Amino acid sequence: MSIIDKLEDLEKQVWSSDLYVRQEASSELLTVLSEATDDVFDGSFQWDSMCNGLIKWISGTNFKISLVALKAISMIATRLGEDLAPSLSNLLPAIIDRLGDTKDTVRKEAASLIQVLMSYVKSPKTVLEEIVPKVMDHKNAKVREGMLLCLSETLQNFGPKELSLSKIIPSILELASDSNAGVRDQAIETLCDIYKFVGEPLRNDILRRRILSVQKEKMLLQRFDDLLAAGLVNPAQDFEESLVEDRNGGSGRIAKSTSSGTLNKRAMPLKKSASSHKKGGLSSGNESELLTEENLDTYIQDYNTVDISSQKELTDFCNNISDILDNSDDWEKRIVALRDLRGLMYCGVDHFKGFKATVNALSRSIEKALKDLRSQVVREACITVSAMSTEMGNDFGVLAEKLLTPIFSILLINVKVMNVSAHVCARRVISCTQYSKMVPVICDQVTKSKSAMCRRRCAEYVELIWKLWELSLITKNLSILEASIKSGVNDADSDTRTISRQSFWLYHEHFPKNAENMMKLFDASKRKMLQETKMGKAAPVGAGSSSTLKRPTKKLAPGSSATLPKPPTMSKSTPDLSQLGKTASLPRQPKTPARVQGAPRSSASSPATEKSTGVSTTQPRTAGGSA
Repeated sequence: MSIIDKLEDLEKQVWSSDLYVRQEASSELLTVLSEATDDVFDGSFQWDSMCNGLIKWISGTNFKISLVALKAISMIATRLGEDLAPSLSNLLPAIIDRLGDTKDTVRKEAASLIQVLMSYVKSPKTVLEEIVPKVMDHKNAKVREGMLLCLSETLQNFGPKELSLSKIIPSILELASDSNAGVRDQAIETLCDIYKFVGEPLRNDILRRRILSVQKEKMLLQRFDDLLAAGLVNPAQDFEESLVEDRNGGSGRIAKSTSSGTLNKRAMPLKKSASSHKKGGLSSGNESELLTEENLDTYIQDYNTVDISSQKELTDFCNNISDILDNSDDWEKRIVALRDLRGLMYCGVDHFKGFKATVNALSRSIEKALKDLRSQVVREACITVSAMSTEMGNDFGVLAEKLLTPIFSILLINVKVMNVSAHVCARRVISCTQYSKMVPVICDQVTKSKSAMCRRRCAEYVELIWKLWELSLITKNLSILEASIKSGVNDADSDTRTISRQSFWLYHEHFPKNAENMMKLFDASKRKMLQETKMGKAAPVGAGSSSTLKRPTKKLAPGSSATLPKPPTMSKSTPDLSQLGKTASLPRQPKTPARVQGAPRSSASSPATEKSTGVSTTQPRTAGGSA
């Protein structure tokens, strides 16, 4: 029986009024959803009826069925994304009620689902604006307390910039005087969490509003002073909120400062192990800086040194990493585990017979880290995947094929830290790892994805394949690549069309007859735009997708000469894709000899050629030896 048939049968059982039938369906539902492929969520199955039935489950009296429904909706939301938005008006009230459930597991799952909806379906600001008014007067005190806990978690996950704090703070201040002691205490804790991110503007806003009693206000301000004295207040440098009260509406507005810097979404800097390897003066507290292709190599080098001397130690080490990523509730431990995994790439164990198999066994754990709700964990996972691709080259292919799909799903998330990290990671993987089975995964997104952003990004990745990959690998997947170019040239998104036209001329360089035959299939306007692209008249697109690519150089091993001769073949190291056409090189990393063969080909739209430069040795190899 196909997945579609199973889902149709389950849909009938979901709507059944018989409790026994619903219990039987709940035992199978999560398994079927986990087995469903992307095409099931791209229109092959109508999810509206299934979701409406699950909403009734959430509102039911059986807590076990409600728990399964919450988990099922969470799985569906991560795959459907914005397509689930029409169901939110019915879904959110049901989730809000479950925040006050008598079972702790149900309350936690409801709060977790809200975070998923903020990540995949609607922005945190939009979701909170719908939730907060409904919760304020809710008769269940646990619901009011649960909403405050949800606010604190949202602040940790997304930062203050993603929340309309000026609209939320008055409600929190009112709950600080709630009739229930638990709600009052949690409201104070939530205000303290906000103060860690916002700083003094929150104090000024509270004094201006005069909502709290004098005694409670004095107590709260003393808590603020204690946080400040302990060094726990770290307001964002580029997003100071003045929280000025709106004179016309009385609700308040947020004024953004223009000071330079990067948004710091954390109250405290991350705790690092004593063995942390730092280079380039990178601070672990600068974790909310957007990942770019310029700073990626610097972040890759921020790893924890690892000492492994046998295959057994390698296996135990990877099992420990997997256990932390799969089971730890402490997100800081998950970040440390990812940095430990990066350190594995530099400790000289890649010659072990079971190295590739042991690392490939981590695929599910790494995928779970990529799907984490905390943006900093996702960012760290993207850096780690980039490091593994950079160091392992084509040996990373099997793992890359499995991880590309979750990486592409992050592109759809509304949180900039997450989707930008995924984009930088995807470009690095495609640039460093040439593995033919990756091509269908990428091209399917160009031809089938409902998201214009995802199609645009993946059209960019197709262009990278044409520029960097060996022709023999391209030939194996030629029909798939041709279909992606044809679909991209006819895409509804203008940037996707522009990038695909550039890919067309790269395709034309190597398969001119095939390209001419494809050209005849396009209408006159498409052919005209293709000719304009060839002559350099087409409008440029963002992300530097059509420029000449350059790979960063490597640092010399201790005792080597100060300069390196120009290599005859392309290095395994990664192109600096954001500095296309420039001649400066990024610092080289200490690695094993290159595994990727072949040199990048020049594009039709960018005739400049790749250059290699020598580099002076600035830092010796760290503990762990040569990779």
